[in-house]
Amino acid sequence: MTGDFRRASDLFGEGVRNPDFQSRMTAAMKRGFQARDAEVTLARMVGGSADTQN
Repeated sequence: MTGDFRRASDLFGEGVRNPDFQSRMTAAMKRGFQARDAEVTLARMVGGSADTQN
């Protein structure tokens, strides 16, 4: 599990240096992606489950 977290962290670090990633992330944040409701909705859309409790 720790290895998975580290790999995800490394991939994110690589992504933030990519101009396309930066553009997409900016657009997502402007649309409220960082909000809890958006995270829950995304998890449902991709077939995962999300805890709706804070």
